[in-house]
Amino acid sequence: MCTCALGWEGAMCEDTVNIRFPRFYGTSYLSIPVPTSKLYQSFYITISFKPESLNGRLLFASQEEDGKGDYMAVGLVDGKAVFRFDCGQGAAVITSRTSITLYKWHTLKIGRDARKGWLQLDDARMVRGSTPGTFSMVTLKGDLFVGGFNTTAEVRDGLRIKHMFQGFKGCIESIDISNMDLDLRPYPKGSMLGGQNVGECSDGVCKHHVCTNGGACIGRSPDQAMCLCPLGTHGSVCEDVIEIHTPSFNSSHSSHIAHDSLGKKHLSFLQMEIIFKPKEPSGILIYSGTESREGDFFSITLDENYIGFKFDCGSGPAVLRSTRPVTLHNWHIVEVSRTAREGMLRVDNQPTVTALAPGAFTQTSFDTNLYIGGIDDIDLLSREMAVKNSFSGDIQRVLVNDNALDLINEAVGGANVGNAHHPCQGRPCGYNGECHPLQEYYFCDCRLGFKGTYCEIEIEETVTEPSFIGRSYLWFASNEITSRLSGERNMFSFELRATEPNGLVLWAGHSSMTSGSDFIAMGLENGFLLLRFNLGGGEAVLTSRRPVNDGEWHVVRIDRLGIVAIMEVDNDNAVTNQASGEDFRQLNVNDGLYLGGMEDMGETTMNLYSEGMTGCLRNFNIDQSLKVLSTEQPDGGRNIKQCS
Repeated sequence: MCTCALGWEGAMCEDTVNIRFPRFYGTSYLSIPVPTSKLYQSFYITISFKPESLNGRLLFASQEEDGKGDYMAVGLVDGKAVFRFDCGQGAAVITSRTSITLYKWHTLKIGRDARKGWLQLDDARMVRGSTPGTFSMVTLKGDLFVGGFNTTAEVRDGLRIKHMFQGFKGCIESIDISNMDLDLRPYPKGSMLGGQNVGECSDGVCKHHVCTNGGACIGRSPDQAMCLCPLGTHGSVCEDVIEIHTPSFNSSHSSHIAHDSLGKKHLSFLQMEIIFKPKEPSGILIYSGTESREGDFFSITLDENYIGFKFDCGSGPAVLRSTRPVTLHNWHIVEVSRTAREGMLRVDNQPTVTALAPGAFTQTSFDTNLYIGGIDDIDLLSREMAVKNSFSGDIQRVLVNDNALDLINEAVGGANVGNAHHPCQGRPCGYNGECHPLQEYYFCDCRLGFKGTYCEIEIEETVTEPSFIGRSYLWFASNEITSRLSGERNMFSFELRATEPNGLVLWAGHSSMTSGSDFIAMGLENGFLLLRFNLGGGEAVLTSRRPVNDGEWHVVRIDRLGIVAIMEVDNDNAVTNQASGEDFRQLNVNDGLYLGGMEDMGETTMNLYSEGMTGCLRNFNIDQSLKVLSTEQPDGGRNIKQCS
């Protein structure tokens, strides 16, 4: 009979075995270095196991390699659970009052504090005992053995009594040592460094569990199968096709959504906002990292009702924690940001928390997907991550640098995501608008030609003086307009009436913007009009001499010739500035003209703007001759009606 090394099985050890829930055959064992600090004076251990024999060792560690000296042993003797430990002057022997049932799952809890120990099998009464003498420390060295031992050499007499020397037969699902959950998988995925003749308990659970609609079956537990249902499907075997408005996650079903990797897009600055309603106290909200599990990562977690924010630039993690817990079954808003090594966390109306990552590194890059609500493989999580399970609850919105992610339609993967109950399920915006959840409520974004709270009113008149509400925009992409945007000169004139201090007024740039891309833009910042442009050699900024967000009409004129631009507002003295780089005189853009806002504003404008203007525009001209609002048909837009 062959003795198979860890990770192999079969008559000749010819087959690999993927171990998640180890199976022991009486000649098996797993081992890790003894966690000395957790076992020296006091500890408590919880073991979940299913026995196939009335006798066998579950745990063993000793002072000497041959089992001599101080020791600790947990096992089964004639169907009773037994806990033995020796501080050096004699053993304590604590035996359960009740017996195990073969092929049934049991939970065994044991604990020790100095000379005193206790044991509890399932829900039976706790049994207590203590060692003789005065010694109170247990010195354990070498390895902690699970399910057996690595030698047939005889060990001390006390362990041979009543078959305590025999190896365990059956399955072990989990072992927790003083709040340290042992990962029973082989290293490097798990914690087990040694072992032999170990199988997998969940083998075969998927044999009669057939998933539909592209679902994949996995072992959820040693004897229970589960389907990983693709986004848009649901049910025990993925039999239901569903429409997801607000994704709902379940930690017991490995729920998650995956988006494209953040890559190197956010080297020095990354900001996120998430709106969520938790149903359980712990779980992953956001995670992105590296496949090596070392170095750079970024995470937002819920840990016993507290929000945690961690990031690592490569020289150690910054750890931020909310000052107060969040409540279950209520909506919450979390904002986090990282600027170089400095992190910020804000939860609802709680005080802002800041922290600094150690070391000298200041940039982050990622190669895993951006995961929302959980992760498809916990082996991708940084070793610094304490929370590893999926989130349970609803996630309504995720913003990355002020860009709202389309959680479902832009996803590149996901599993076992349901649809949360929300008013948007009833299509309150009809077919002329898009419903957006806002915690317990919602709002409608109306497509061009419609208005009203529910986008129920058709606009019959021609809109020549469009009004904007911060979520509005008009987009023009005709050749008549785009041909006048690129080149050595830009001339714009228009009238503006603004009622809010911030927002984008106009934008012309590239469909895929980078830090060096050409663009020209005007926006409101703290009430002032700012003209910005970049021709490839550096950005120039012109600021109006006074604020204009007073609800009155203002006349604006812009003239750019090469690297020099002039801005005039009403009858104020003109403001002028020039861009750097004499060799860059042409504006080269390809994405049309946006007025009043745009979609994906944060990403497209490289976070220059996060909202559109609130107010009205009229008499918008390009090159003094092209009257955009009265002669050109927009190619896109939303939430537009005639100014009143």
